[in-house]
Amino acid sequence: MSKVDELRIKYPKITKATLDKFVAADYTPTKKYLEFMIKTWVNKPPLTFNLSTSIIVTVVKKFDTLLPYIENKDIYHKDYADFSLLIRVIENAETLKDEKTFIREDHVNVLAESDRYILIQPVTHRGSLKYGAGTKWCTASKNSPEVFDRYNKKGYLAYLIDKTNTVAKLGSKIAFYLEYTKCPINGTIDIFNTIDSNITSHTVKTYSWSESDLFDIVTIFRYYYLKMKNIKKDKDVVDGFVDTLTRLNFEQFEKSLSNLDDVNANNYTSKIKDKVEEFLTKLNKTNYAIR
Repeated sequence: MSKVDELRIKYPKITKATLDKFVAADYTPTKKYLEFMIKTWVNKPPLTFNLSTSIIVTVVKKFDTLLPYIENKDIYHKDYADFSLLIRVIENAETLKDEKTFIREDHVNVLAESDRYILIQPVTHRGSLKYGAGTKWCTASKNSPEVFDRYNKKGYLAYLIDKTNTVAKLGSKIAFYLEYTKCPINGTIDIFNTIDSNITSHTVKTYSWSESDLFDIVTIFRYYYLKMKNIKKDKDVVDGFVDTLTRLNFEQFEKSLSNLDDVNANNYTSKIKDKVEEFLTKLNKTNYAIR
């Protein structure tokens, strides 16, 4: 008798559809998680509507994936009879995995760092999550990476983080944001405290941030904003040029030009060929010469 058949007999209350779903979800060769999923489903407290089969499957799969970061690897241990504890263990394992696999240079640019603070530009959503942890910033929301991407595309974002534990909690992390449409010299910087309230530089000082530190921080922020704004401008030019080239239909162009030659539109086609030659001459004077 197979393991599945044995469990079908052992847990007669489970429906065939639910059992089949758990069987399909357990991709291990020995179906080692199957009985755990069945027991969790059969023994769930009455009226527990939020514990669905999909949630059980998702949690068990996460447990298996995160085993290297979990101390108690026996899912049948009595502690895990409390499904909420299993969920907390998985959450802690995800945090541990993130800490061990996070490479700072891949996710943030460090703009300035001292014994008192660090100022970073998050360049990925993961970097924003790590350095924005504990805040209510929409750019550091785990479930909304598209919000971070939108802000990052439209403007320059930086996080200031206190390293001394002497700054008021509301100001222990400060977000600075300046849209690329604004002037780098006197454009108004949007400033947010940890609860995502838009505040003024005067309010930041009330959190016990040093005025001289803030002056340095804002100066550095504007410098990198200007630098990134110029990079973005150059990227827009390059992207536009490449987009134009990729949309050109060279085969159709050649065919149409040949057709015009056939109907004796020589004067017109000659001018067109001269323009093409002029373009190629300009191109060959760059680093991207093709002949």
